[in-house]
Amino acid sequence: MAEKDPYLMKLPAYKFYDILSKKNGSEYSRLCTSLTESENLQEKFFTFCNMLATSIKYIQEHKDEISFVQNPCRLLNYLMYDQIFTVLSVDTNNLSTNENFTKFYNIWTKLVGSSEFKGEDICVPEFYSIGTDLWKKWKSYTEYYENFNELEQKKYINNQECNIYKNYVESNAKLYEMFHGFFDNGETWNCPGFFIKEVKYKAEDLISSLNCDILPSSESLSLKLNQPAGSDKHEKGIIHAHSDEVKADKTLNPKEDTFGMRTYHILMLISFLFIGLFIISFTNFGTWLRWHILKKRSILRDINEEEEELFENTPESNISGFHNRLLHIAYPPE
Repeated sequence: MAEKDPYLMKLPAYKFYDILSKKNGSEYSRLCTSLTESENLQEKFFTFCNMLATSIKYIQEHKDEISFVQNPCRLLNYLMYDQIFTVLSVDTNNLSTNENFTKFYNIWTKLVGSSEFKGEDICVPEFYSIGTDLWKKWKSYTEYYENFNELEQKKYINNQECNIYKNYVESNAKLYEMFHGFFDNGETWNCPGFFIKEVKYKAEDLISSLNCDILPSSESLSLKLNQPAGSDKHEKGIIHAHSDEVKADKTLNPKEDTFGMRTYHILMLISFLFIGLFIISFTNFGTWLRWHILKKRSILRDINEEEEELFENTPESNISGFHNRLLHIAYPPE
């Protein structure tokens, strides 16, 4: 499998390929040795056979782990034949006449017919009577079908990631139109089993929903992630700047601010007056306070009346002497 961009490797079809590419154990070496020797094949076919056997068993026993793809057996066919075509440089107008293709097809058929591969959901080989170039287009479009739901639901975090997926979808838009043109016009060769004539898979509609330009760049996101403290300072700076703007606005409009504060103070004063009247008139504390104030006034009035009566009946000389005594008491001699 040709190496893909790390972003694209997260898509279901390529994720599936990556899992199977690592399943190359040696538990089927004996079986593959006998199969490749009987076909008089080169050593590379032994490696392909061992990888194929391990992958078939994995798909059969780990269905839940690969449930993210719809048709694992078809993808396995594309993965295995792609490796053979790449390693052995197969390029032909008709795969059915290619010796390497037919030999591996026979190995696969014998492998799944052996006693070690029994049960349901055994992946069988698919036979192609088309050229290598068209086969590669079928492969790409099959992968697009497998990846479609992920592409449709994916949320992109930066414009770089978005543009990579957008370019991928655009490359399949041409295949969509090409295959629809072939099959709708009644071409003589059969429509491949994977092809689904549903408008929902139209790549152009998917492309129109990818607004990559409105997303931030990966560099700006990386800078924010690597400098969280700086980001906080920046946010604080924004808040501080906003505060300065508010202050400046108040400076430019002092009358508006003064009027507001004056109104606020007047309302507060009126509120305190009402609260004070309520406390004095309707609470126990108010009753106690009124009683003590009235009592104090009564006592002072009585004292004043007694003092006036006293001074009326006392000669002026005695009054002076009385005042002198008061001064003597208040300021005793040193």
